[in-house]
Amino acid sequence: MTSKPLIPNDEVADQAFIHLYQRKVGSVIYAAVITRPDKARTTAILSTFLTNPLNAHMAAANRYIQYLYGTREVGIMYDGELKIRTVPNLLYIWMLRSRIIQ
Repeated sequence: MTSKPLIPNDEVADQAFIHLYQRKVGSVIYAAVITRPDKARTTAILSTFLTNPLNAHMAAANRYIQYLYGTREVGIMYDGELKIRTVPNLLYIWMLRSRIIQ
């Protein structure tokens, strides 16, 4: 991914490219809603480009999927005392620091 913010596509993307991006983001949405609700913010950012993604959006989605795979053993843990312990969303922090999102 680049250090530039994710911006909308001014041109029309290829239908196959759009479909592939939508499938990837759909998989991430499933993970965010069902198994990783702590990842909803990054997922929401990626889903804003579903209708007309750029290569940078696809790269961000690929990087996010790699991140989710690499942290598949990490999640929210409820310890029975109404305290929630979670690992920070490192990709979201990285995207903020890299000025990919604002």
